[in-house]
Amino acid sequence: MDYKKKRLSKDNVAEYIGKSSADAFAGKTVPGVPALLQKDFGQRNNCTICSITALLCFYTKKEPRTIYDLVVMKAGRLFFRPQHRGTNPFAIRWIMFRCTRALRVKKSSRAGYLKGIGFGFNKVKTLIKRGAPMILSFHHDGNRYYRSHSVTVVGYAECGGKKLLEILDNWNDTPSYIDYDRLSVFSSINYLQ
Repeated sequence: MDYKKKRLSKDNVAEYIGKSSADAFAGKTVPGVPALLQKDFGQRNNCTICSITALLCFYTKKEPRTIYDLVVMKAGRLFFRPQHRGTNPFAIRWIMFRCTRALRVKKSSRAGYLKGIGFGFNKVKTLIKRGAPMILSFHHDGNRYYRSHSVTVVGYAECGGKKLLEILDNWNDTPSYIDYDRLSVFSSINYLQ
């Protein structure tokens, strides 16, 4: 099966990795991260804002709409432009910093830029094992399903020589997967610790 412009999900990921069953996965998932959909908030180019909202909802257990409105307000001061390209990936850490201060969340915002240089698969695994979901912003996913997008990484899986990131993509209410090895080097992660 050709996976260009196709979403990897629980329905087809076993075929993608060449296994008869996805049960052979070795990995971990952080439970309790909400799957938020961009369309539910009525703005364009708000994928990063939805991912930041999901992280903050995970840590605060507050209602998504309240958090989303706060994130939009803080992001607007840091160049969030929904009518254009959305959020600058270099501003995500600062948006999260301002939101955690406003919400009194005792976590520090951290970032890693450029896949293979500022972060790698082992860093993602370590964060997930600690129970820390993260925002992944990237130029493309290698399958061309996502382009210039941000998602929430909630897990990882290794199987059949493939390294997969389990994500909430802000378009679907069930998890999707990205092949880490095919992910563009022009990627960044942002997380709270």
